[in-house]
Amino acid sequence: MSIELINNGQEDWLNVLNSNLSQIGDKVASTSYPVTFVNGYSGDVKCRYWKLGSTSLTVLTGYIKAPGAIPANKDLEFATLPKDGPTHLQSSYIYAPRVNVIANVSVNVDSGGTIHLRYLTPEAIYDGANLVLTAIEVW
Repeated sequence: MSIELINNGQEDWLNVLNSNLSQIGDKVASTSYPVTFVNGYSGDVKCRYWKLGSTSLTVLTGYIKAPGAIPANKDLEFATLPKDGPTHLQSSYIYAPRVNVIANVSVNVDSGGTIHLRYLTPEAIYDGANLVLTAIEVW
């Protein structure tokens, strides 16, 4: 397989990126961080980190399911990461497909170093929604 180019606006960019990175193999150090759901949330979220020379890349992706309806304009914590995980997530969002609502993901670090993942939606979201999560950190 050859490395594929990712173009601006490409819808399947994450799949292409993961495919390209999987071809690199042992040449790049990678780490998986455990995602722990809190406050009744569940789902399947993966947090992967790669070190490419002097550049680091973290991709956090998957879905979350809220324990009930999600109120509008309420800051909600849904998961934690260990203290050595990513703390400067960029291009991060949670998307509720059936209601077309996008929320930004924020990161807070407590005094013990635990990383808390939070979001705030501008509109209420129905009970039982599966929320799509994507966040990237590059530094």
